[in-house]
Amino acid sequence: MRGRWPPGWPWPRSGTRGRPYGRVFLDVATTLPRSERLTQYIVTRALGAHRIAAINTAVKNGHGITYASIPHRDGPSWRVDVDLPYG
Repeated sequence: MRGRWPPGWPWPRSGTRGRPYGRVFLDVATTLPRSERLTQYIVTRALGAHRIAAINTAVKNGHGITYASIPHRDGPSWRVDVDLPYG
């Protein structure tokens, strides 16, 4: 293989030097998808987007929606306990 290239030319290498025997040189890229962290503000904004009159007035006035717990991970998804206003 060296005979085809001029002297001093960086001849192509197969990429096998320096790797353990029996292992591939490059592996598959693994990046996990990440979701945005759920907050009380996001939950309030999502409830206001439903256009339910009682929820919209509670969001507008700043009271009526209370949270029994902060949003937290519950397995592969999120969980939040919300106390909604009457109506």
